[in-house]
Amino acid sequence: METDRESILSALFESIAIDISMISDEIKRTALEPGQICASGGGTRNEVLLGLIATVLDRELLV
Repeated sequence: METDRESILSALFESIAIDISMISDEIKRTALEPGQICASGGGTRNEVLLGLIATVLDRELLV
C-alpha cells in the first residue's frame, strides 16, 4: 500500500515539476521581472506563477 502511495506522489510531483519548468520557461521568454504586472493575468509574475501552480495541483489531485 505504501509503495502505491509513493508511486502516486512521485508521479504527481514529477508532473508538477514539469509544469513549473514550462511556466518558468514562459516567464523567462516574456522577460517579466518578479514585480512586473502581467498583461494577461493582471497580477505580478509571482502571483501568476502561484496561481498556475495551484491550478496544476487542483488538476492533479482531482484525477
